[in-house]
Amino acid sequence: FIHDIRQLVKILPKKRQTLFFSATIDSEIKKLAYSLVKDAIRIQISPKDPVSKNVDHSVGFIAMDDKRFFLERLIKEHPESRILVFVRTKVRAERVSAALARVDIKSLTMHGDKEQKERILALRQFRDGAVLVLIATDVSARGIDIDGVEYVVNYDLPEQAENYVHRVGRTGRGKKRGTAIAFCSPEEKPLLDAIEEYTGNKISVLEITR
Repeated sequence: FIHDIRQLVKILPKKRQTLFFSATIDSEIKKLAYSLVKDAIRIQISPKDPVSKNVDHSVGFIAMDDKRFFLERLIKEHPESRILVFVRTKVRAERVSAALARVDIKSLTMHGDKEQKERILALRQFRDGAVLVLIATDVSARGIDIDGVEYVVNYDLPEQAENYVHRVGRTGRGKKRGTAIAFCSPEEKPLLDAIEEYTGNKISVLEITR
């Protein structure tokens, strides 16, 4: 939304107070935020354990090309559950959705190429339970706030460790428990190490059976 923000700034008063709130912030967004304000003051609240206590975490070590089979298995084993799947790119989102369609699993996608009306429709269908699987990228998933997401699947591990916290926070909301499952390929092991270091917790390993 950077272009929208820059258009908005042009018509705002030069003298104003600007407040920016974010659950997580990386170096790129921090640089952007500071470019839009004057005499910025940053207030950061960092809990000792940034991850919700209501979420059960696990990781399965799966080859990159095999991930779609285990996602299919998870969905078919929990046909009534609302499942949010995170991937790294918009191309991956469409590919995973197409792979699920080939095994008769309906899913929705959310990414940067979707128009706002398409995103709103997808969220409505996911929220109402018309479609129980939503595949999203990090950027497009920032505004997802839907009760009843039982599973968050990190199909691709995030490149920024703090995004793991943001992702898994989509489940286990309020007093409800949730489950976060990560698919980690051999080449993603350094990303898993970074996540465990960031959260201060080891993620339990799933015993994978075929």
